[in-house]
Amino acid sequence: MKVLLVDDDQLDRMATKRLLKKSLNDINIVESDTGKNAVEMIKANQFDLILLDYNLPDINGLDILIEINTDSLGNAAVLFLSGEENEVLAKRCLEHGAQDFLQKKHLTSNHLIKAITHAKLRHKNEHELEVNRQKMQQLAEHDQLTGLLNRYAFETRVADKNGFGRRTVDSRSLMLLDLDNFKWINDTFGHDAGDHILKTVAQRLQHVCRENDLICRLGGDEFAIAIACKDADYSSSVADRIFKRLKPPIPIGSIDITIECSIGIADLPEETVNLHEALKQADLAMYKAKAEGRNRFHYFSESLQSIAIRRMSVHSDLRTAIKREEFVVFYQPQFDSHGKSIIGIEALVRWQHPSKGLLNPADFLDIAEETGLIVEIDKLVISAASKQYAQWKSQLPSFDNIKMAINISARQFKDEGFLPTIQTTLEEFSLDPSNIELEIVESELVQDFTIALSVINRLNDLGIAVAIDDFGTGYSSLSYLKRLNVQTLKVDRSFLEDVPTSEVSCRLLRGLINLGKSMELKIVVEGVETQEHLNKCIEYDADVSQGYFFAKPMIASDIEKFF
Repeated sequence: MKVLLVDDDQLDRMATKRLLKKSLNDINIVESDTGKNAVEMIKANQFDLILLDYNLPDINGLDILIEINTDSLGNAAVLFLSGEENEVLAKRCLEHGAQDFLQKKHLTSNHLIKAITHAKLRHKNEHELEVNRQKMQQLAEHDQLTGLLNRYAFETRVADKNGFGRRTVDSRSLMLLDLDNFKWINDTFGHDAGDHILKTVAQRLQHVCRENDLICRLGGDEFAIAIACKDADYSSSVADRIFKRLKPPIPIGSIDITIECSIGIADLPEETVNLHEALKQADLAMYKAKAEGRNRFHYFSESLQSIAIRRMSVHSDLRTAIKREEFVVFYQPQFDSHGKSIIGIEALVRWQHPSKGLLNPADFLDIAEETGLIVEIDKLVISAASKQYAQWKSQLPSFDNIKMAINISARQFKDEGFLPTIQTTLEEFSLDPSNIELEIVESELVQDFTIALSVINRLNDLGIAVAIDDFGTGYSSLSYLKRLNVQTLKVDRSFLEDVPTSEVSCRLLRGLINLGKSMELKIVVEGVETQEHLNKCIEYDADVSQGYFFAKPMIASDIEKFF
């Protein structure tokens, strides 16, 4: 056992050494007669036991004990040896980590050995308790997968009134980072691969950020970084470094996966007590970054706050509207290639809002799509349009060869109840599947192409035609288009805006029509508003024309009059 004996009285040191050697054979005693020298010895050596006199010529024993504990020096049990009786002093020494406080005048060999034995046991127990406490704190404050701070610890440290950059910096920022297409990685390569990606990203983020920045894994593939700095625009340079650091591919088996992310940045005000508001702002900014094309960052602004307020308001009202069935179906005729006769009708949803009046799709469909409520709205529209079509067919003989086009969201493809609902609706209203055509926006199809392909094939098996809506605006690959068993392309109205005055627009319109024709698809041109528009559609051999030149969307009774 290696012992450090600290005492400025040589006679006391000699007496203590005799007591130790009387009962302990395997013992190495190192002596010091000053406090500062003792501290240097503790820094340079590992001792099993420190016998410490309180009254020393330079610093007292309690100051030495405090310095040992503050700097985590060594791992030794500490026994105080004092020449005076002082219960207050003894209590203070024990409170600061000493294992015992002994009076020199009552010291015997047996007493000292017994005290040393107990002190070492107490010190061992205290050390194990401290190690376990640190482990528990690590588990309580850190994400088990990545080792980063968890949300609780992150919020606590940012909210610390005396911590995280307060009084030392001019700017504090919160960055919210979300990995792009991480769900696809999990679904394609499995969760083990996903976990490997998350751990690698966490390591790379730690290399990007400074030691005093706070990095947190909020959950899933979402991370938060709190930055304190003197430069207000420092967060943008951090974002740039993150993009560069994430750029190198991450190997998964024999495949290299490239990771990209979207980042939202919000200010972290001095008075922020919790992260709730700042996280909401950063979240809005992050989704703005995703909407702008992903793999970029965006700062929060008041305009984003207005968007969020609208989203929450519309979302809440939509839930009520679905329960009350406040949606109304309007219908717009579609005409043959020469604009002479009606060959189809498109069902278009409107919202009869109790306080705002009749709302167009642009006022609510984006929120319905984003929140998933579009699935329920689509079902209401499919049922109402099918019921109306069945009534018209029984009343108007000319309806025999007219198709009813109904818009649906690609979200329906992931709903297991979608196809059964379609079949039940057809049976309920005794409709021929060939009379129904479902329209899906082009940009939505490529988001989960495999599922879309499967559902479209099953719709075709039922005898239901499928049309791609807003064709030309979704940037989808032609390789996707040739694999999809669709029957119709609807050229978006934007391609008619400068027709016929712009030669470029005319060539583009003709090219889109020819492309569809080459694939033996029916071509519908939307947005026909003038005779000149119709003339070009006829010249370019479009199959169907639709637009205000013929009729605006109408309620069912007006359609009957129109016929």
